[in-house]
Amino acid sequence: MNQFPLLASALGWACIAATAFCQQPTVQGARVRARESPAPAVVFVQAEQTGIAVESVTRKLIALMADLSEEHGVRSRAIRELSRFHTADAIGPLVTNLLFIEPDINQPGPLASFPAARALVHYGRPVYGSIWGITAHKCSDDYLHVLAFVLHSMDGDDVAIFRLKERLDDPQTAPLQAKNLKQLVAMMRELDFEKDWPNPAEVRRNLEKPASK
Repeated sequence: MNQFPLLASALGWACIAATAFCQQPTVQGARVRARESPAPAVVFVQAEQTGIAVESVTRKLIALMADLSEEHGVRSRAIRELSRFHTADAIGPLVTNLLFIEPDINQPGPLASFPAARALVHYGRPVYGSIWGITAHKCSDDYLHVLAFVLHSMDGDDVAIFRLKERLDDPQTAPLQAKNLKQLVAMMRELDFEKDWPNPAEVRRNLEKPASK
């Protein structure tokens, strides 16, 4: 009787068993083989350095966006980059520059011409702190119109109105802020968000009116 097939079969099963044993987790949960992931200490150092770099770049981008003497294209690019980094420090400056206009044919929708507004939609609830700050001052109808679309896109009408009314019920809410928030609530109830889009040409004309006097 030829023993070679049996021997080959036995060797095959032995190899399979050895491979399976070597791939079993150890008590510490690591496999008995060469490390495939990077060294943790290196990763943590890189993460810390990246965080510091992002903070530094964010501050510089905010400065570029806020500098009215900079070229329009530079300020627009700064807003796009801030949107990409998505840091909390950018929320306030983006709220301040809500009416910055830069049409983007690749971004369909009512906020296509307002890059700062588009960026804010993705922040969610943290935006409200800056909204309370900006609405403590005089706000134009155009500003509140665009802001209503931000809140509609970010939270939906019901949630946004609930949060605005919560602020209105706060006894510390000043009269000017209450006026702005009431107008904002009224807009969110009355606007047809499918049709009543902000008109960037009209917004631009209104922004230029004080300078023309």
